[in-house]
Amino acid sequence: MPTREGETFVLVSGPENAPALVLLHGSGSNAAMWRDDVESWSKDSGCTRSTDRRARLGSDAYALWLDDVLGGLGLDKVSIVGARTRLRHAAPTAG
Repeated sequence: MPTREGETFVLVSGPENAPALVLLHGSGSNAAMWRDDVESWSKDSGCTRSTDRRARLGSDAYALWLDDVLGGLGLDKVSIVGARTRLRHAAPTAG
């Protein structure tokens, strides 16, 4: 998926009409971080896992990247589960 930070690899699972759940992995990890959780979460939600291009932390770049990903997926209302560092930088300005 194209974003302002470059191409982003996105994995999607779960029922298409289910509420969206976005999983943000830790800064030293990748989407494999969620492999043990996705099956159970995908039963009741449209579970989206993503691997980002390491948007700059400490700026609005990460939140803007997340806006690009959500927009590219056509999602305007989501629940987010994330590793602490990435979630902290996504939450303040994602829109």
